[in-house]
Amino acid sequence: MKNQKMNILINAYPKIIKNLILIIISIYNNQKLKNILKSKLIFMKKINFIKHLSLSKINIILEIIKYIKKISIINLINPF
Repeated sequence: MKNQKMNILINAYPKIIKNLILIIISIYNNQKLKNILKSKLIFMKKINFIKHLSLSKINIILEIIKYIKKISIINLINPF
């Protein structure tokens, strides 16, 4: 499955968390798995996105990105 893509859905209670997750999803949704693994999200630094967030929110974003990349690796190794 050379051109597998990831489709992501979200449901979160606090609106700030939901909106942060939606930003990440909008970046990764329908992207090829290989592109997800290559992505670096440099634009977040350029627009000072992280500067406006608490440490806990930054950690949430980083964990979500790690999880999405982990799932991408799993699906590349073992396509379903």
